[in-house]
Amino acid sequence: MKKISKIISVLIIVLTISALGYCFYKANQNNDDNNNDYQQPATSKSYDYPELTEDVIKEIGGQEIADELIGKFEKAANDLDEAIKKYEDGGREEIDKPGVILFVEVGRYAKYVRKYDLAVEILESVFDYYDKSNIALINMAHVYEDMGEYQKAVDTYLRFYEMFPEENQFQFHVYIMHNYIALENKEKVVEYYTKYKEAGFKSEEIEQYIAKQ
Repeated sequence: MKKISKIISVLIIVLTISALGYCFYKANQNNDDNNNDYQQPATSKSYDYPELTEDVIKEIGGQEIADELIGKFEKAANDLDEAIKKYEDGGREEIDKPGVILFVEVGRYAKYVRKYDLAVEILESVFDYYDKSNIALINMAHVYEDMGEYQKAVDTYLRFYEMFPEENQFQFHVYIMHNYIALENKEKVVEYYTKYKEAGFKSEEIEQYIAKQ
């Protein structure tokens, strides 16, 4: 009888250990399944960088600097995506509106990694949220200049003048004239320099250019 009781006790212990082991196994299996189901946040995006050729990377200053700029660009893009999502999910409350600087940061780093079209798109999207932005327009003009889209750069500076009539209406004339020089449009250079001089400003560089033509 004692022998049978001992056997039963041993069986109970074995069964208990087995049950605990099974529970532990299922718990770990569920954790593994949850980990496998993990997805990146909806705001995260994946970018390719075909624009960063060997020559461009050399121009930037090397692979290390290029990688740093990529990291800053992707962080800025993700920060902006999250801010926009918060604004939209929260019912577009004014207090949650993404700040202009978030757009500008993405545009700036997009320009650095040579994603010019994206930079323009992001900077232009500022006006989906704000009626005016001087910093967005100035950065957009610089992107167009880097793209070699000199007429679009001129048009963006003129858009600034029109949007901000209270601002100095000659502060970007030198940029405008340089863009017209790049376009080999002497007539426009002379036209803008005449107005520039009449306002009391002077540029020896522009005068030398006009004199040489």
